[in-house]
Amino acid sequence: MATLSQQAGASVQSEIAFHQGVVAYGKGETDAAQAAFEAVLAEDAEDTAAIHYLGLIAAERGDFEAAIARYRSALALDPDDVDFRFDLGSALLESGQTAEARGEFDRVPAAEPDRARAPLFAGISAYRAGAFR
Repeated sequence: MATLSQQAGASVQSEIAFHQGVVAYGKGETDAAQAAFEAVLAEDAEDTAAIHYLGLIAAERGDFEAAIARYRSALALDPDDVDFRFDLGSALLESGQTAEARGEFDRVPAAEPDRARAPLFAGISAYRAGAFR
């Protein structure tokens, strides 16, 4: 996941907003974090880190459909990011879309075999869907 400081053309204001969002998110100040990340996206609609954080905020608020949309947007821009994929699977699982969640979790170990949680969550998805291997 690229940070704003790594992206060419990011303005100083946008970079500051991103870091303010990260700090606010870390403090649990989700309204301030959301405003900061939305400011980043106003300048660069393809900033995957800001999109991902907005997905995390939506998921924490229980708005899984918004979280799913954010994670899918981030994955469309960076399809190899396993954090985006894992968080998408988690949001799908929480929203009751167990079969699709399992598919996302099944894709994570292929990209990052040491990520132990993905097979566990794939199993939980299968259990909830009533589909066992």
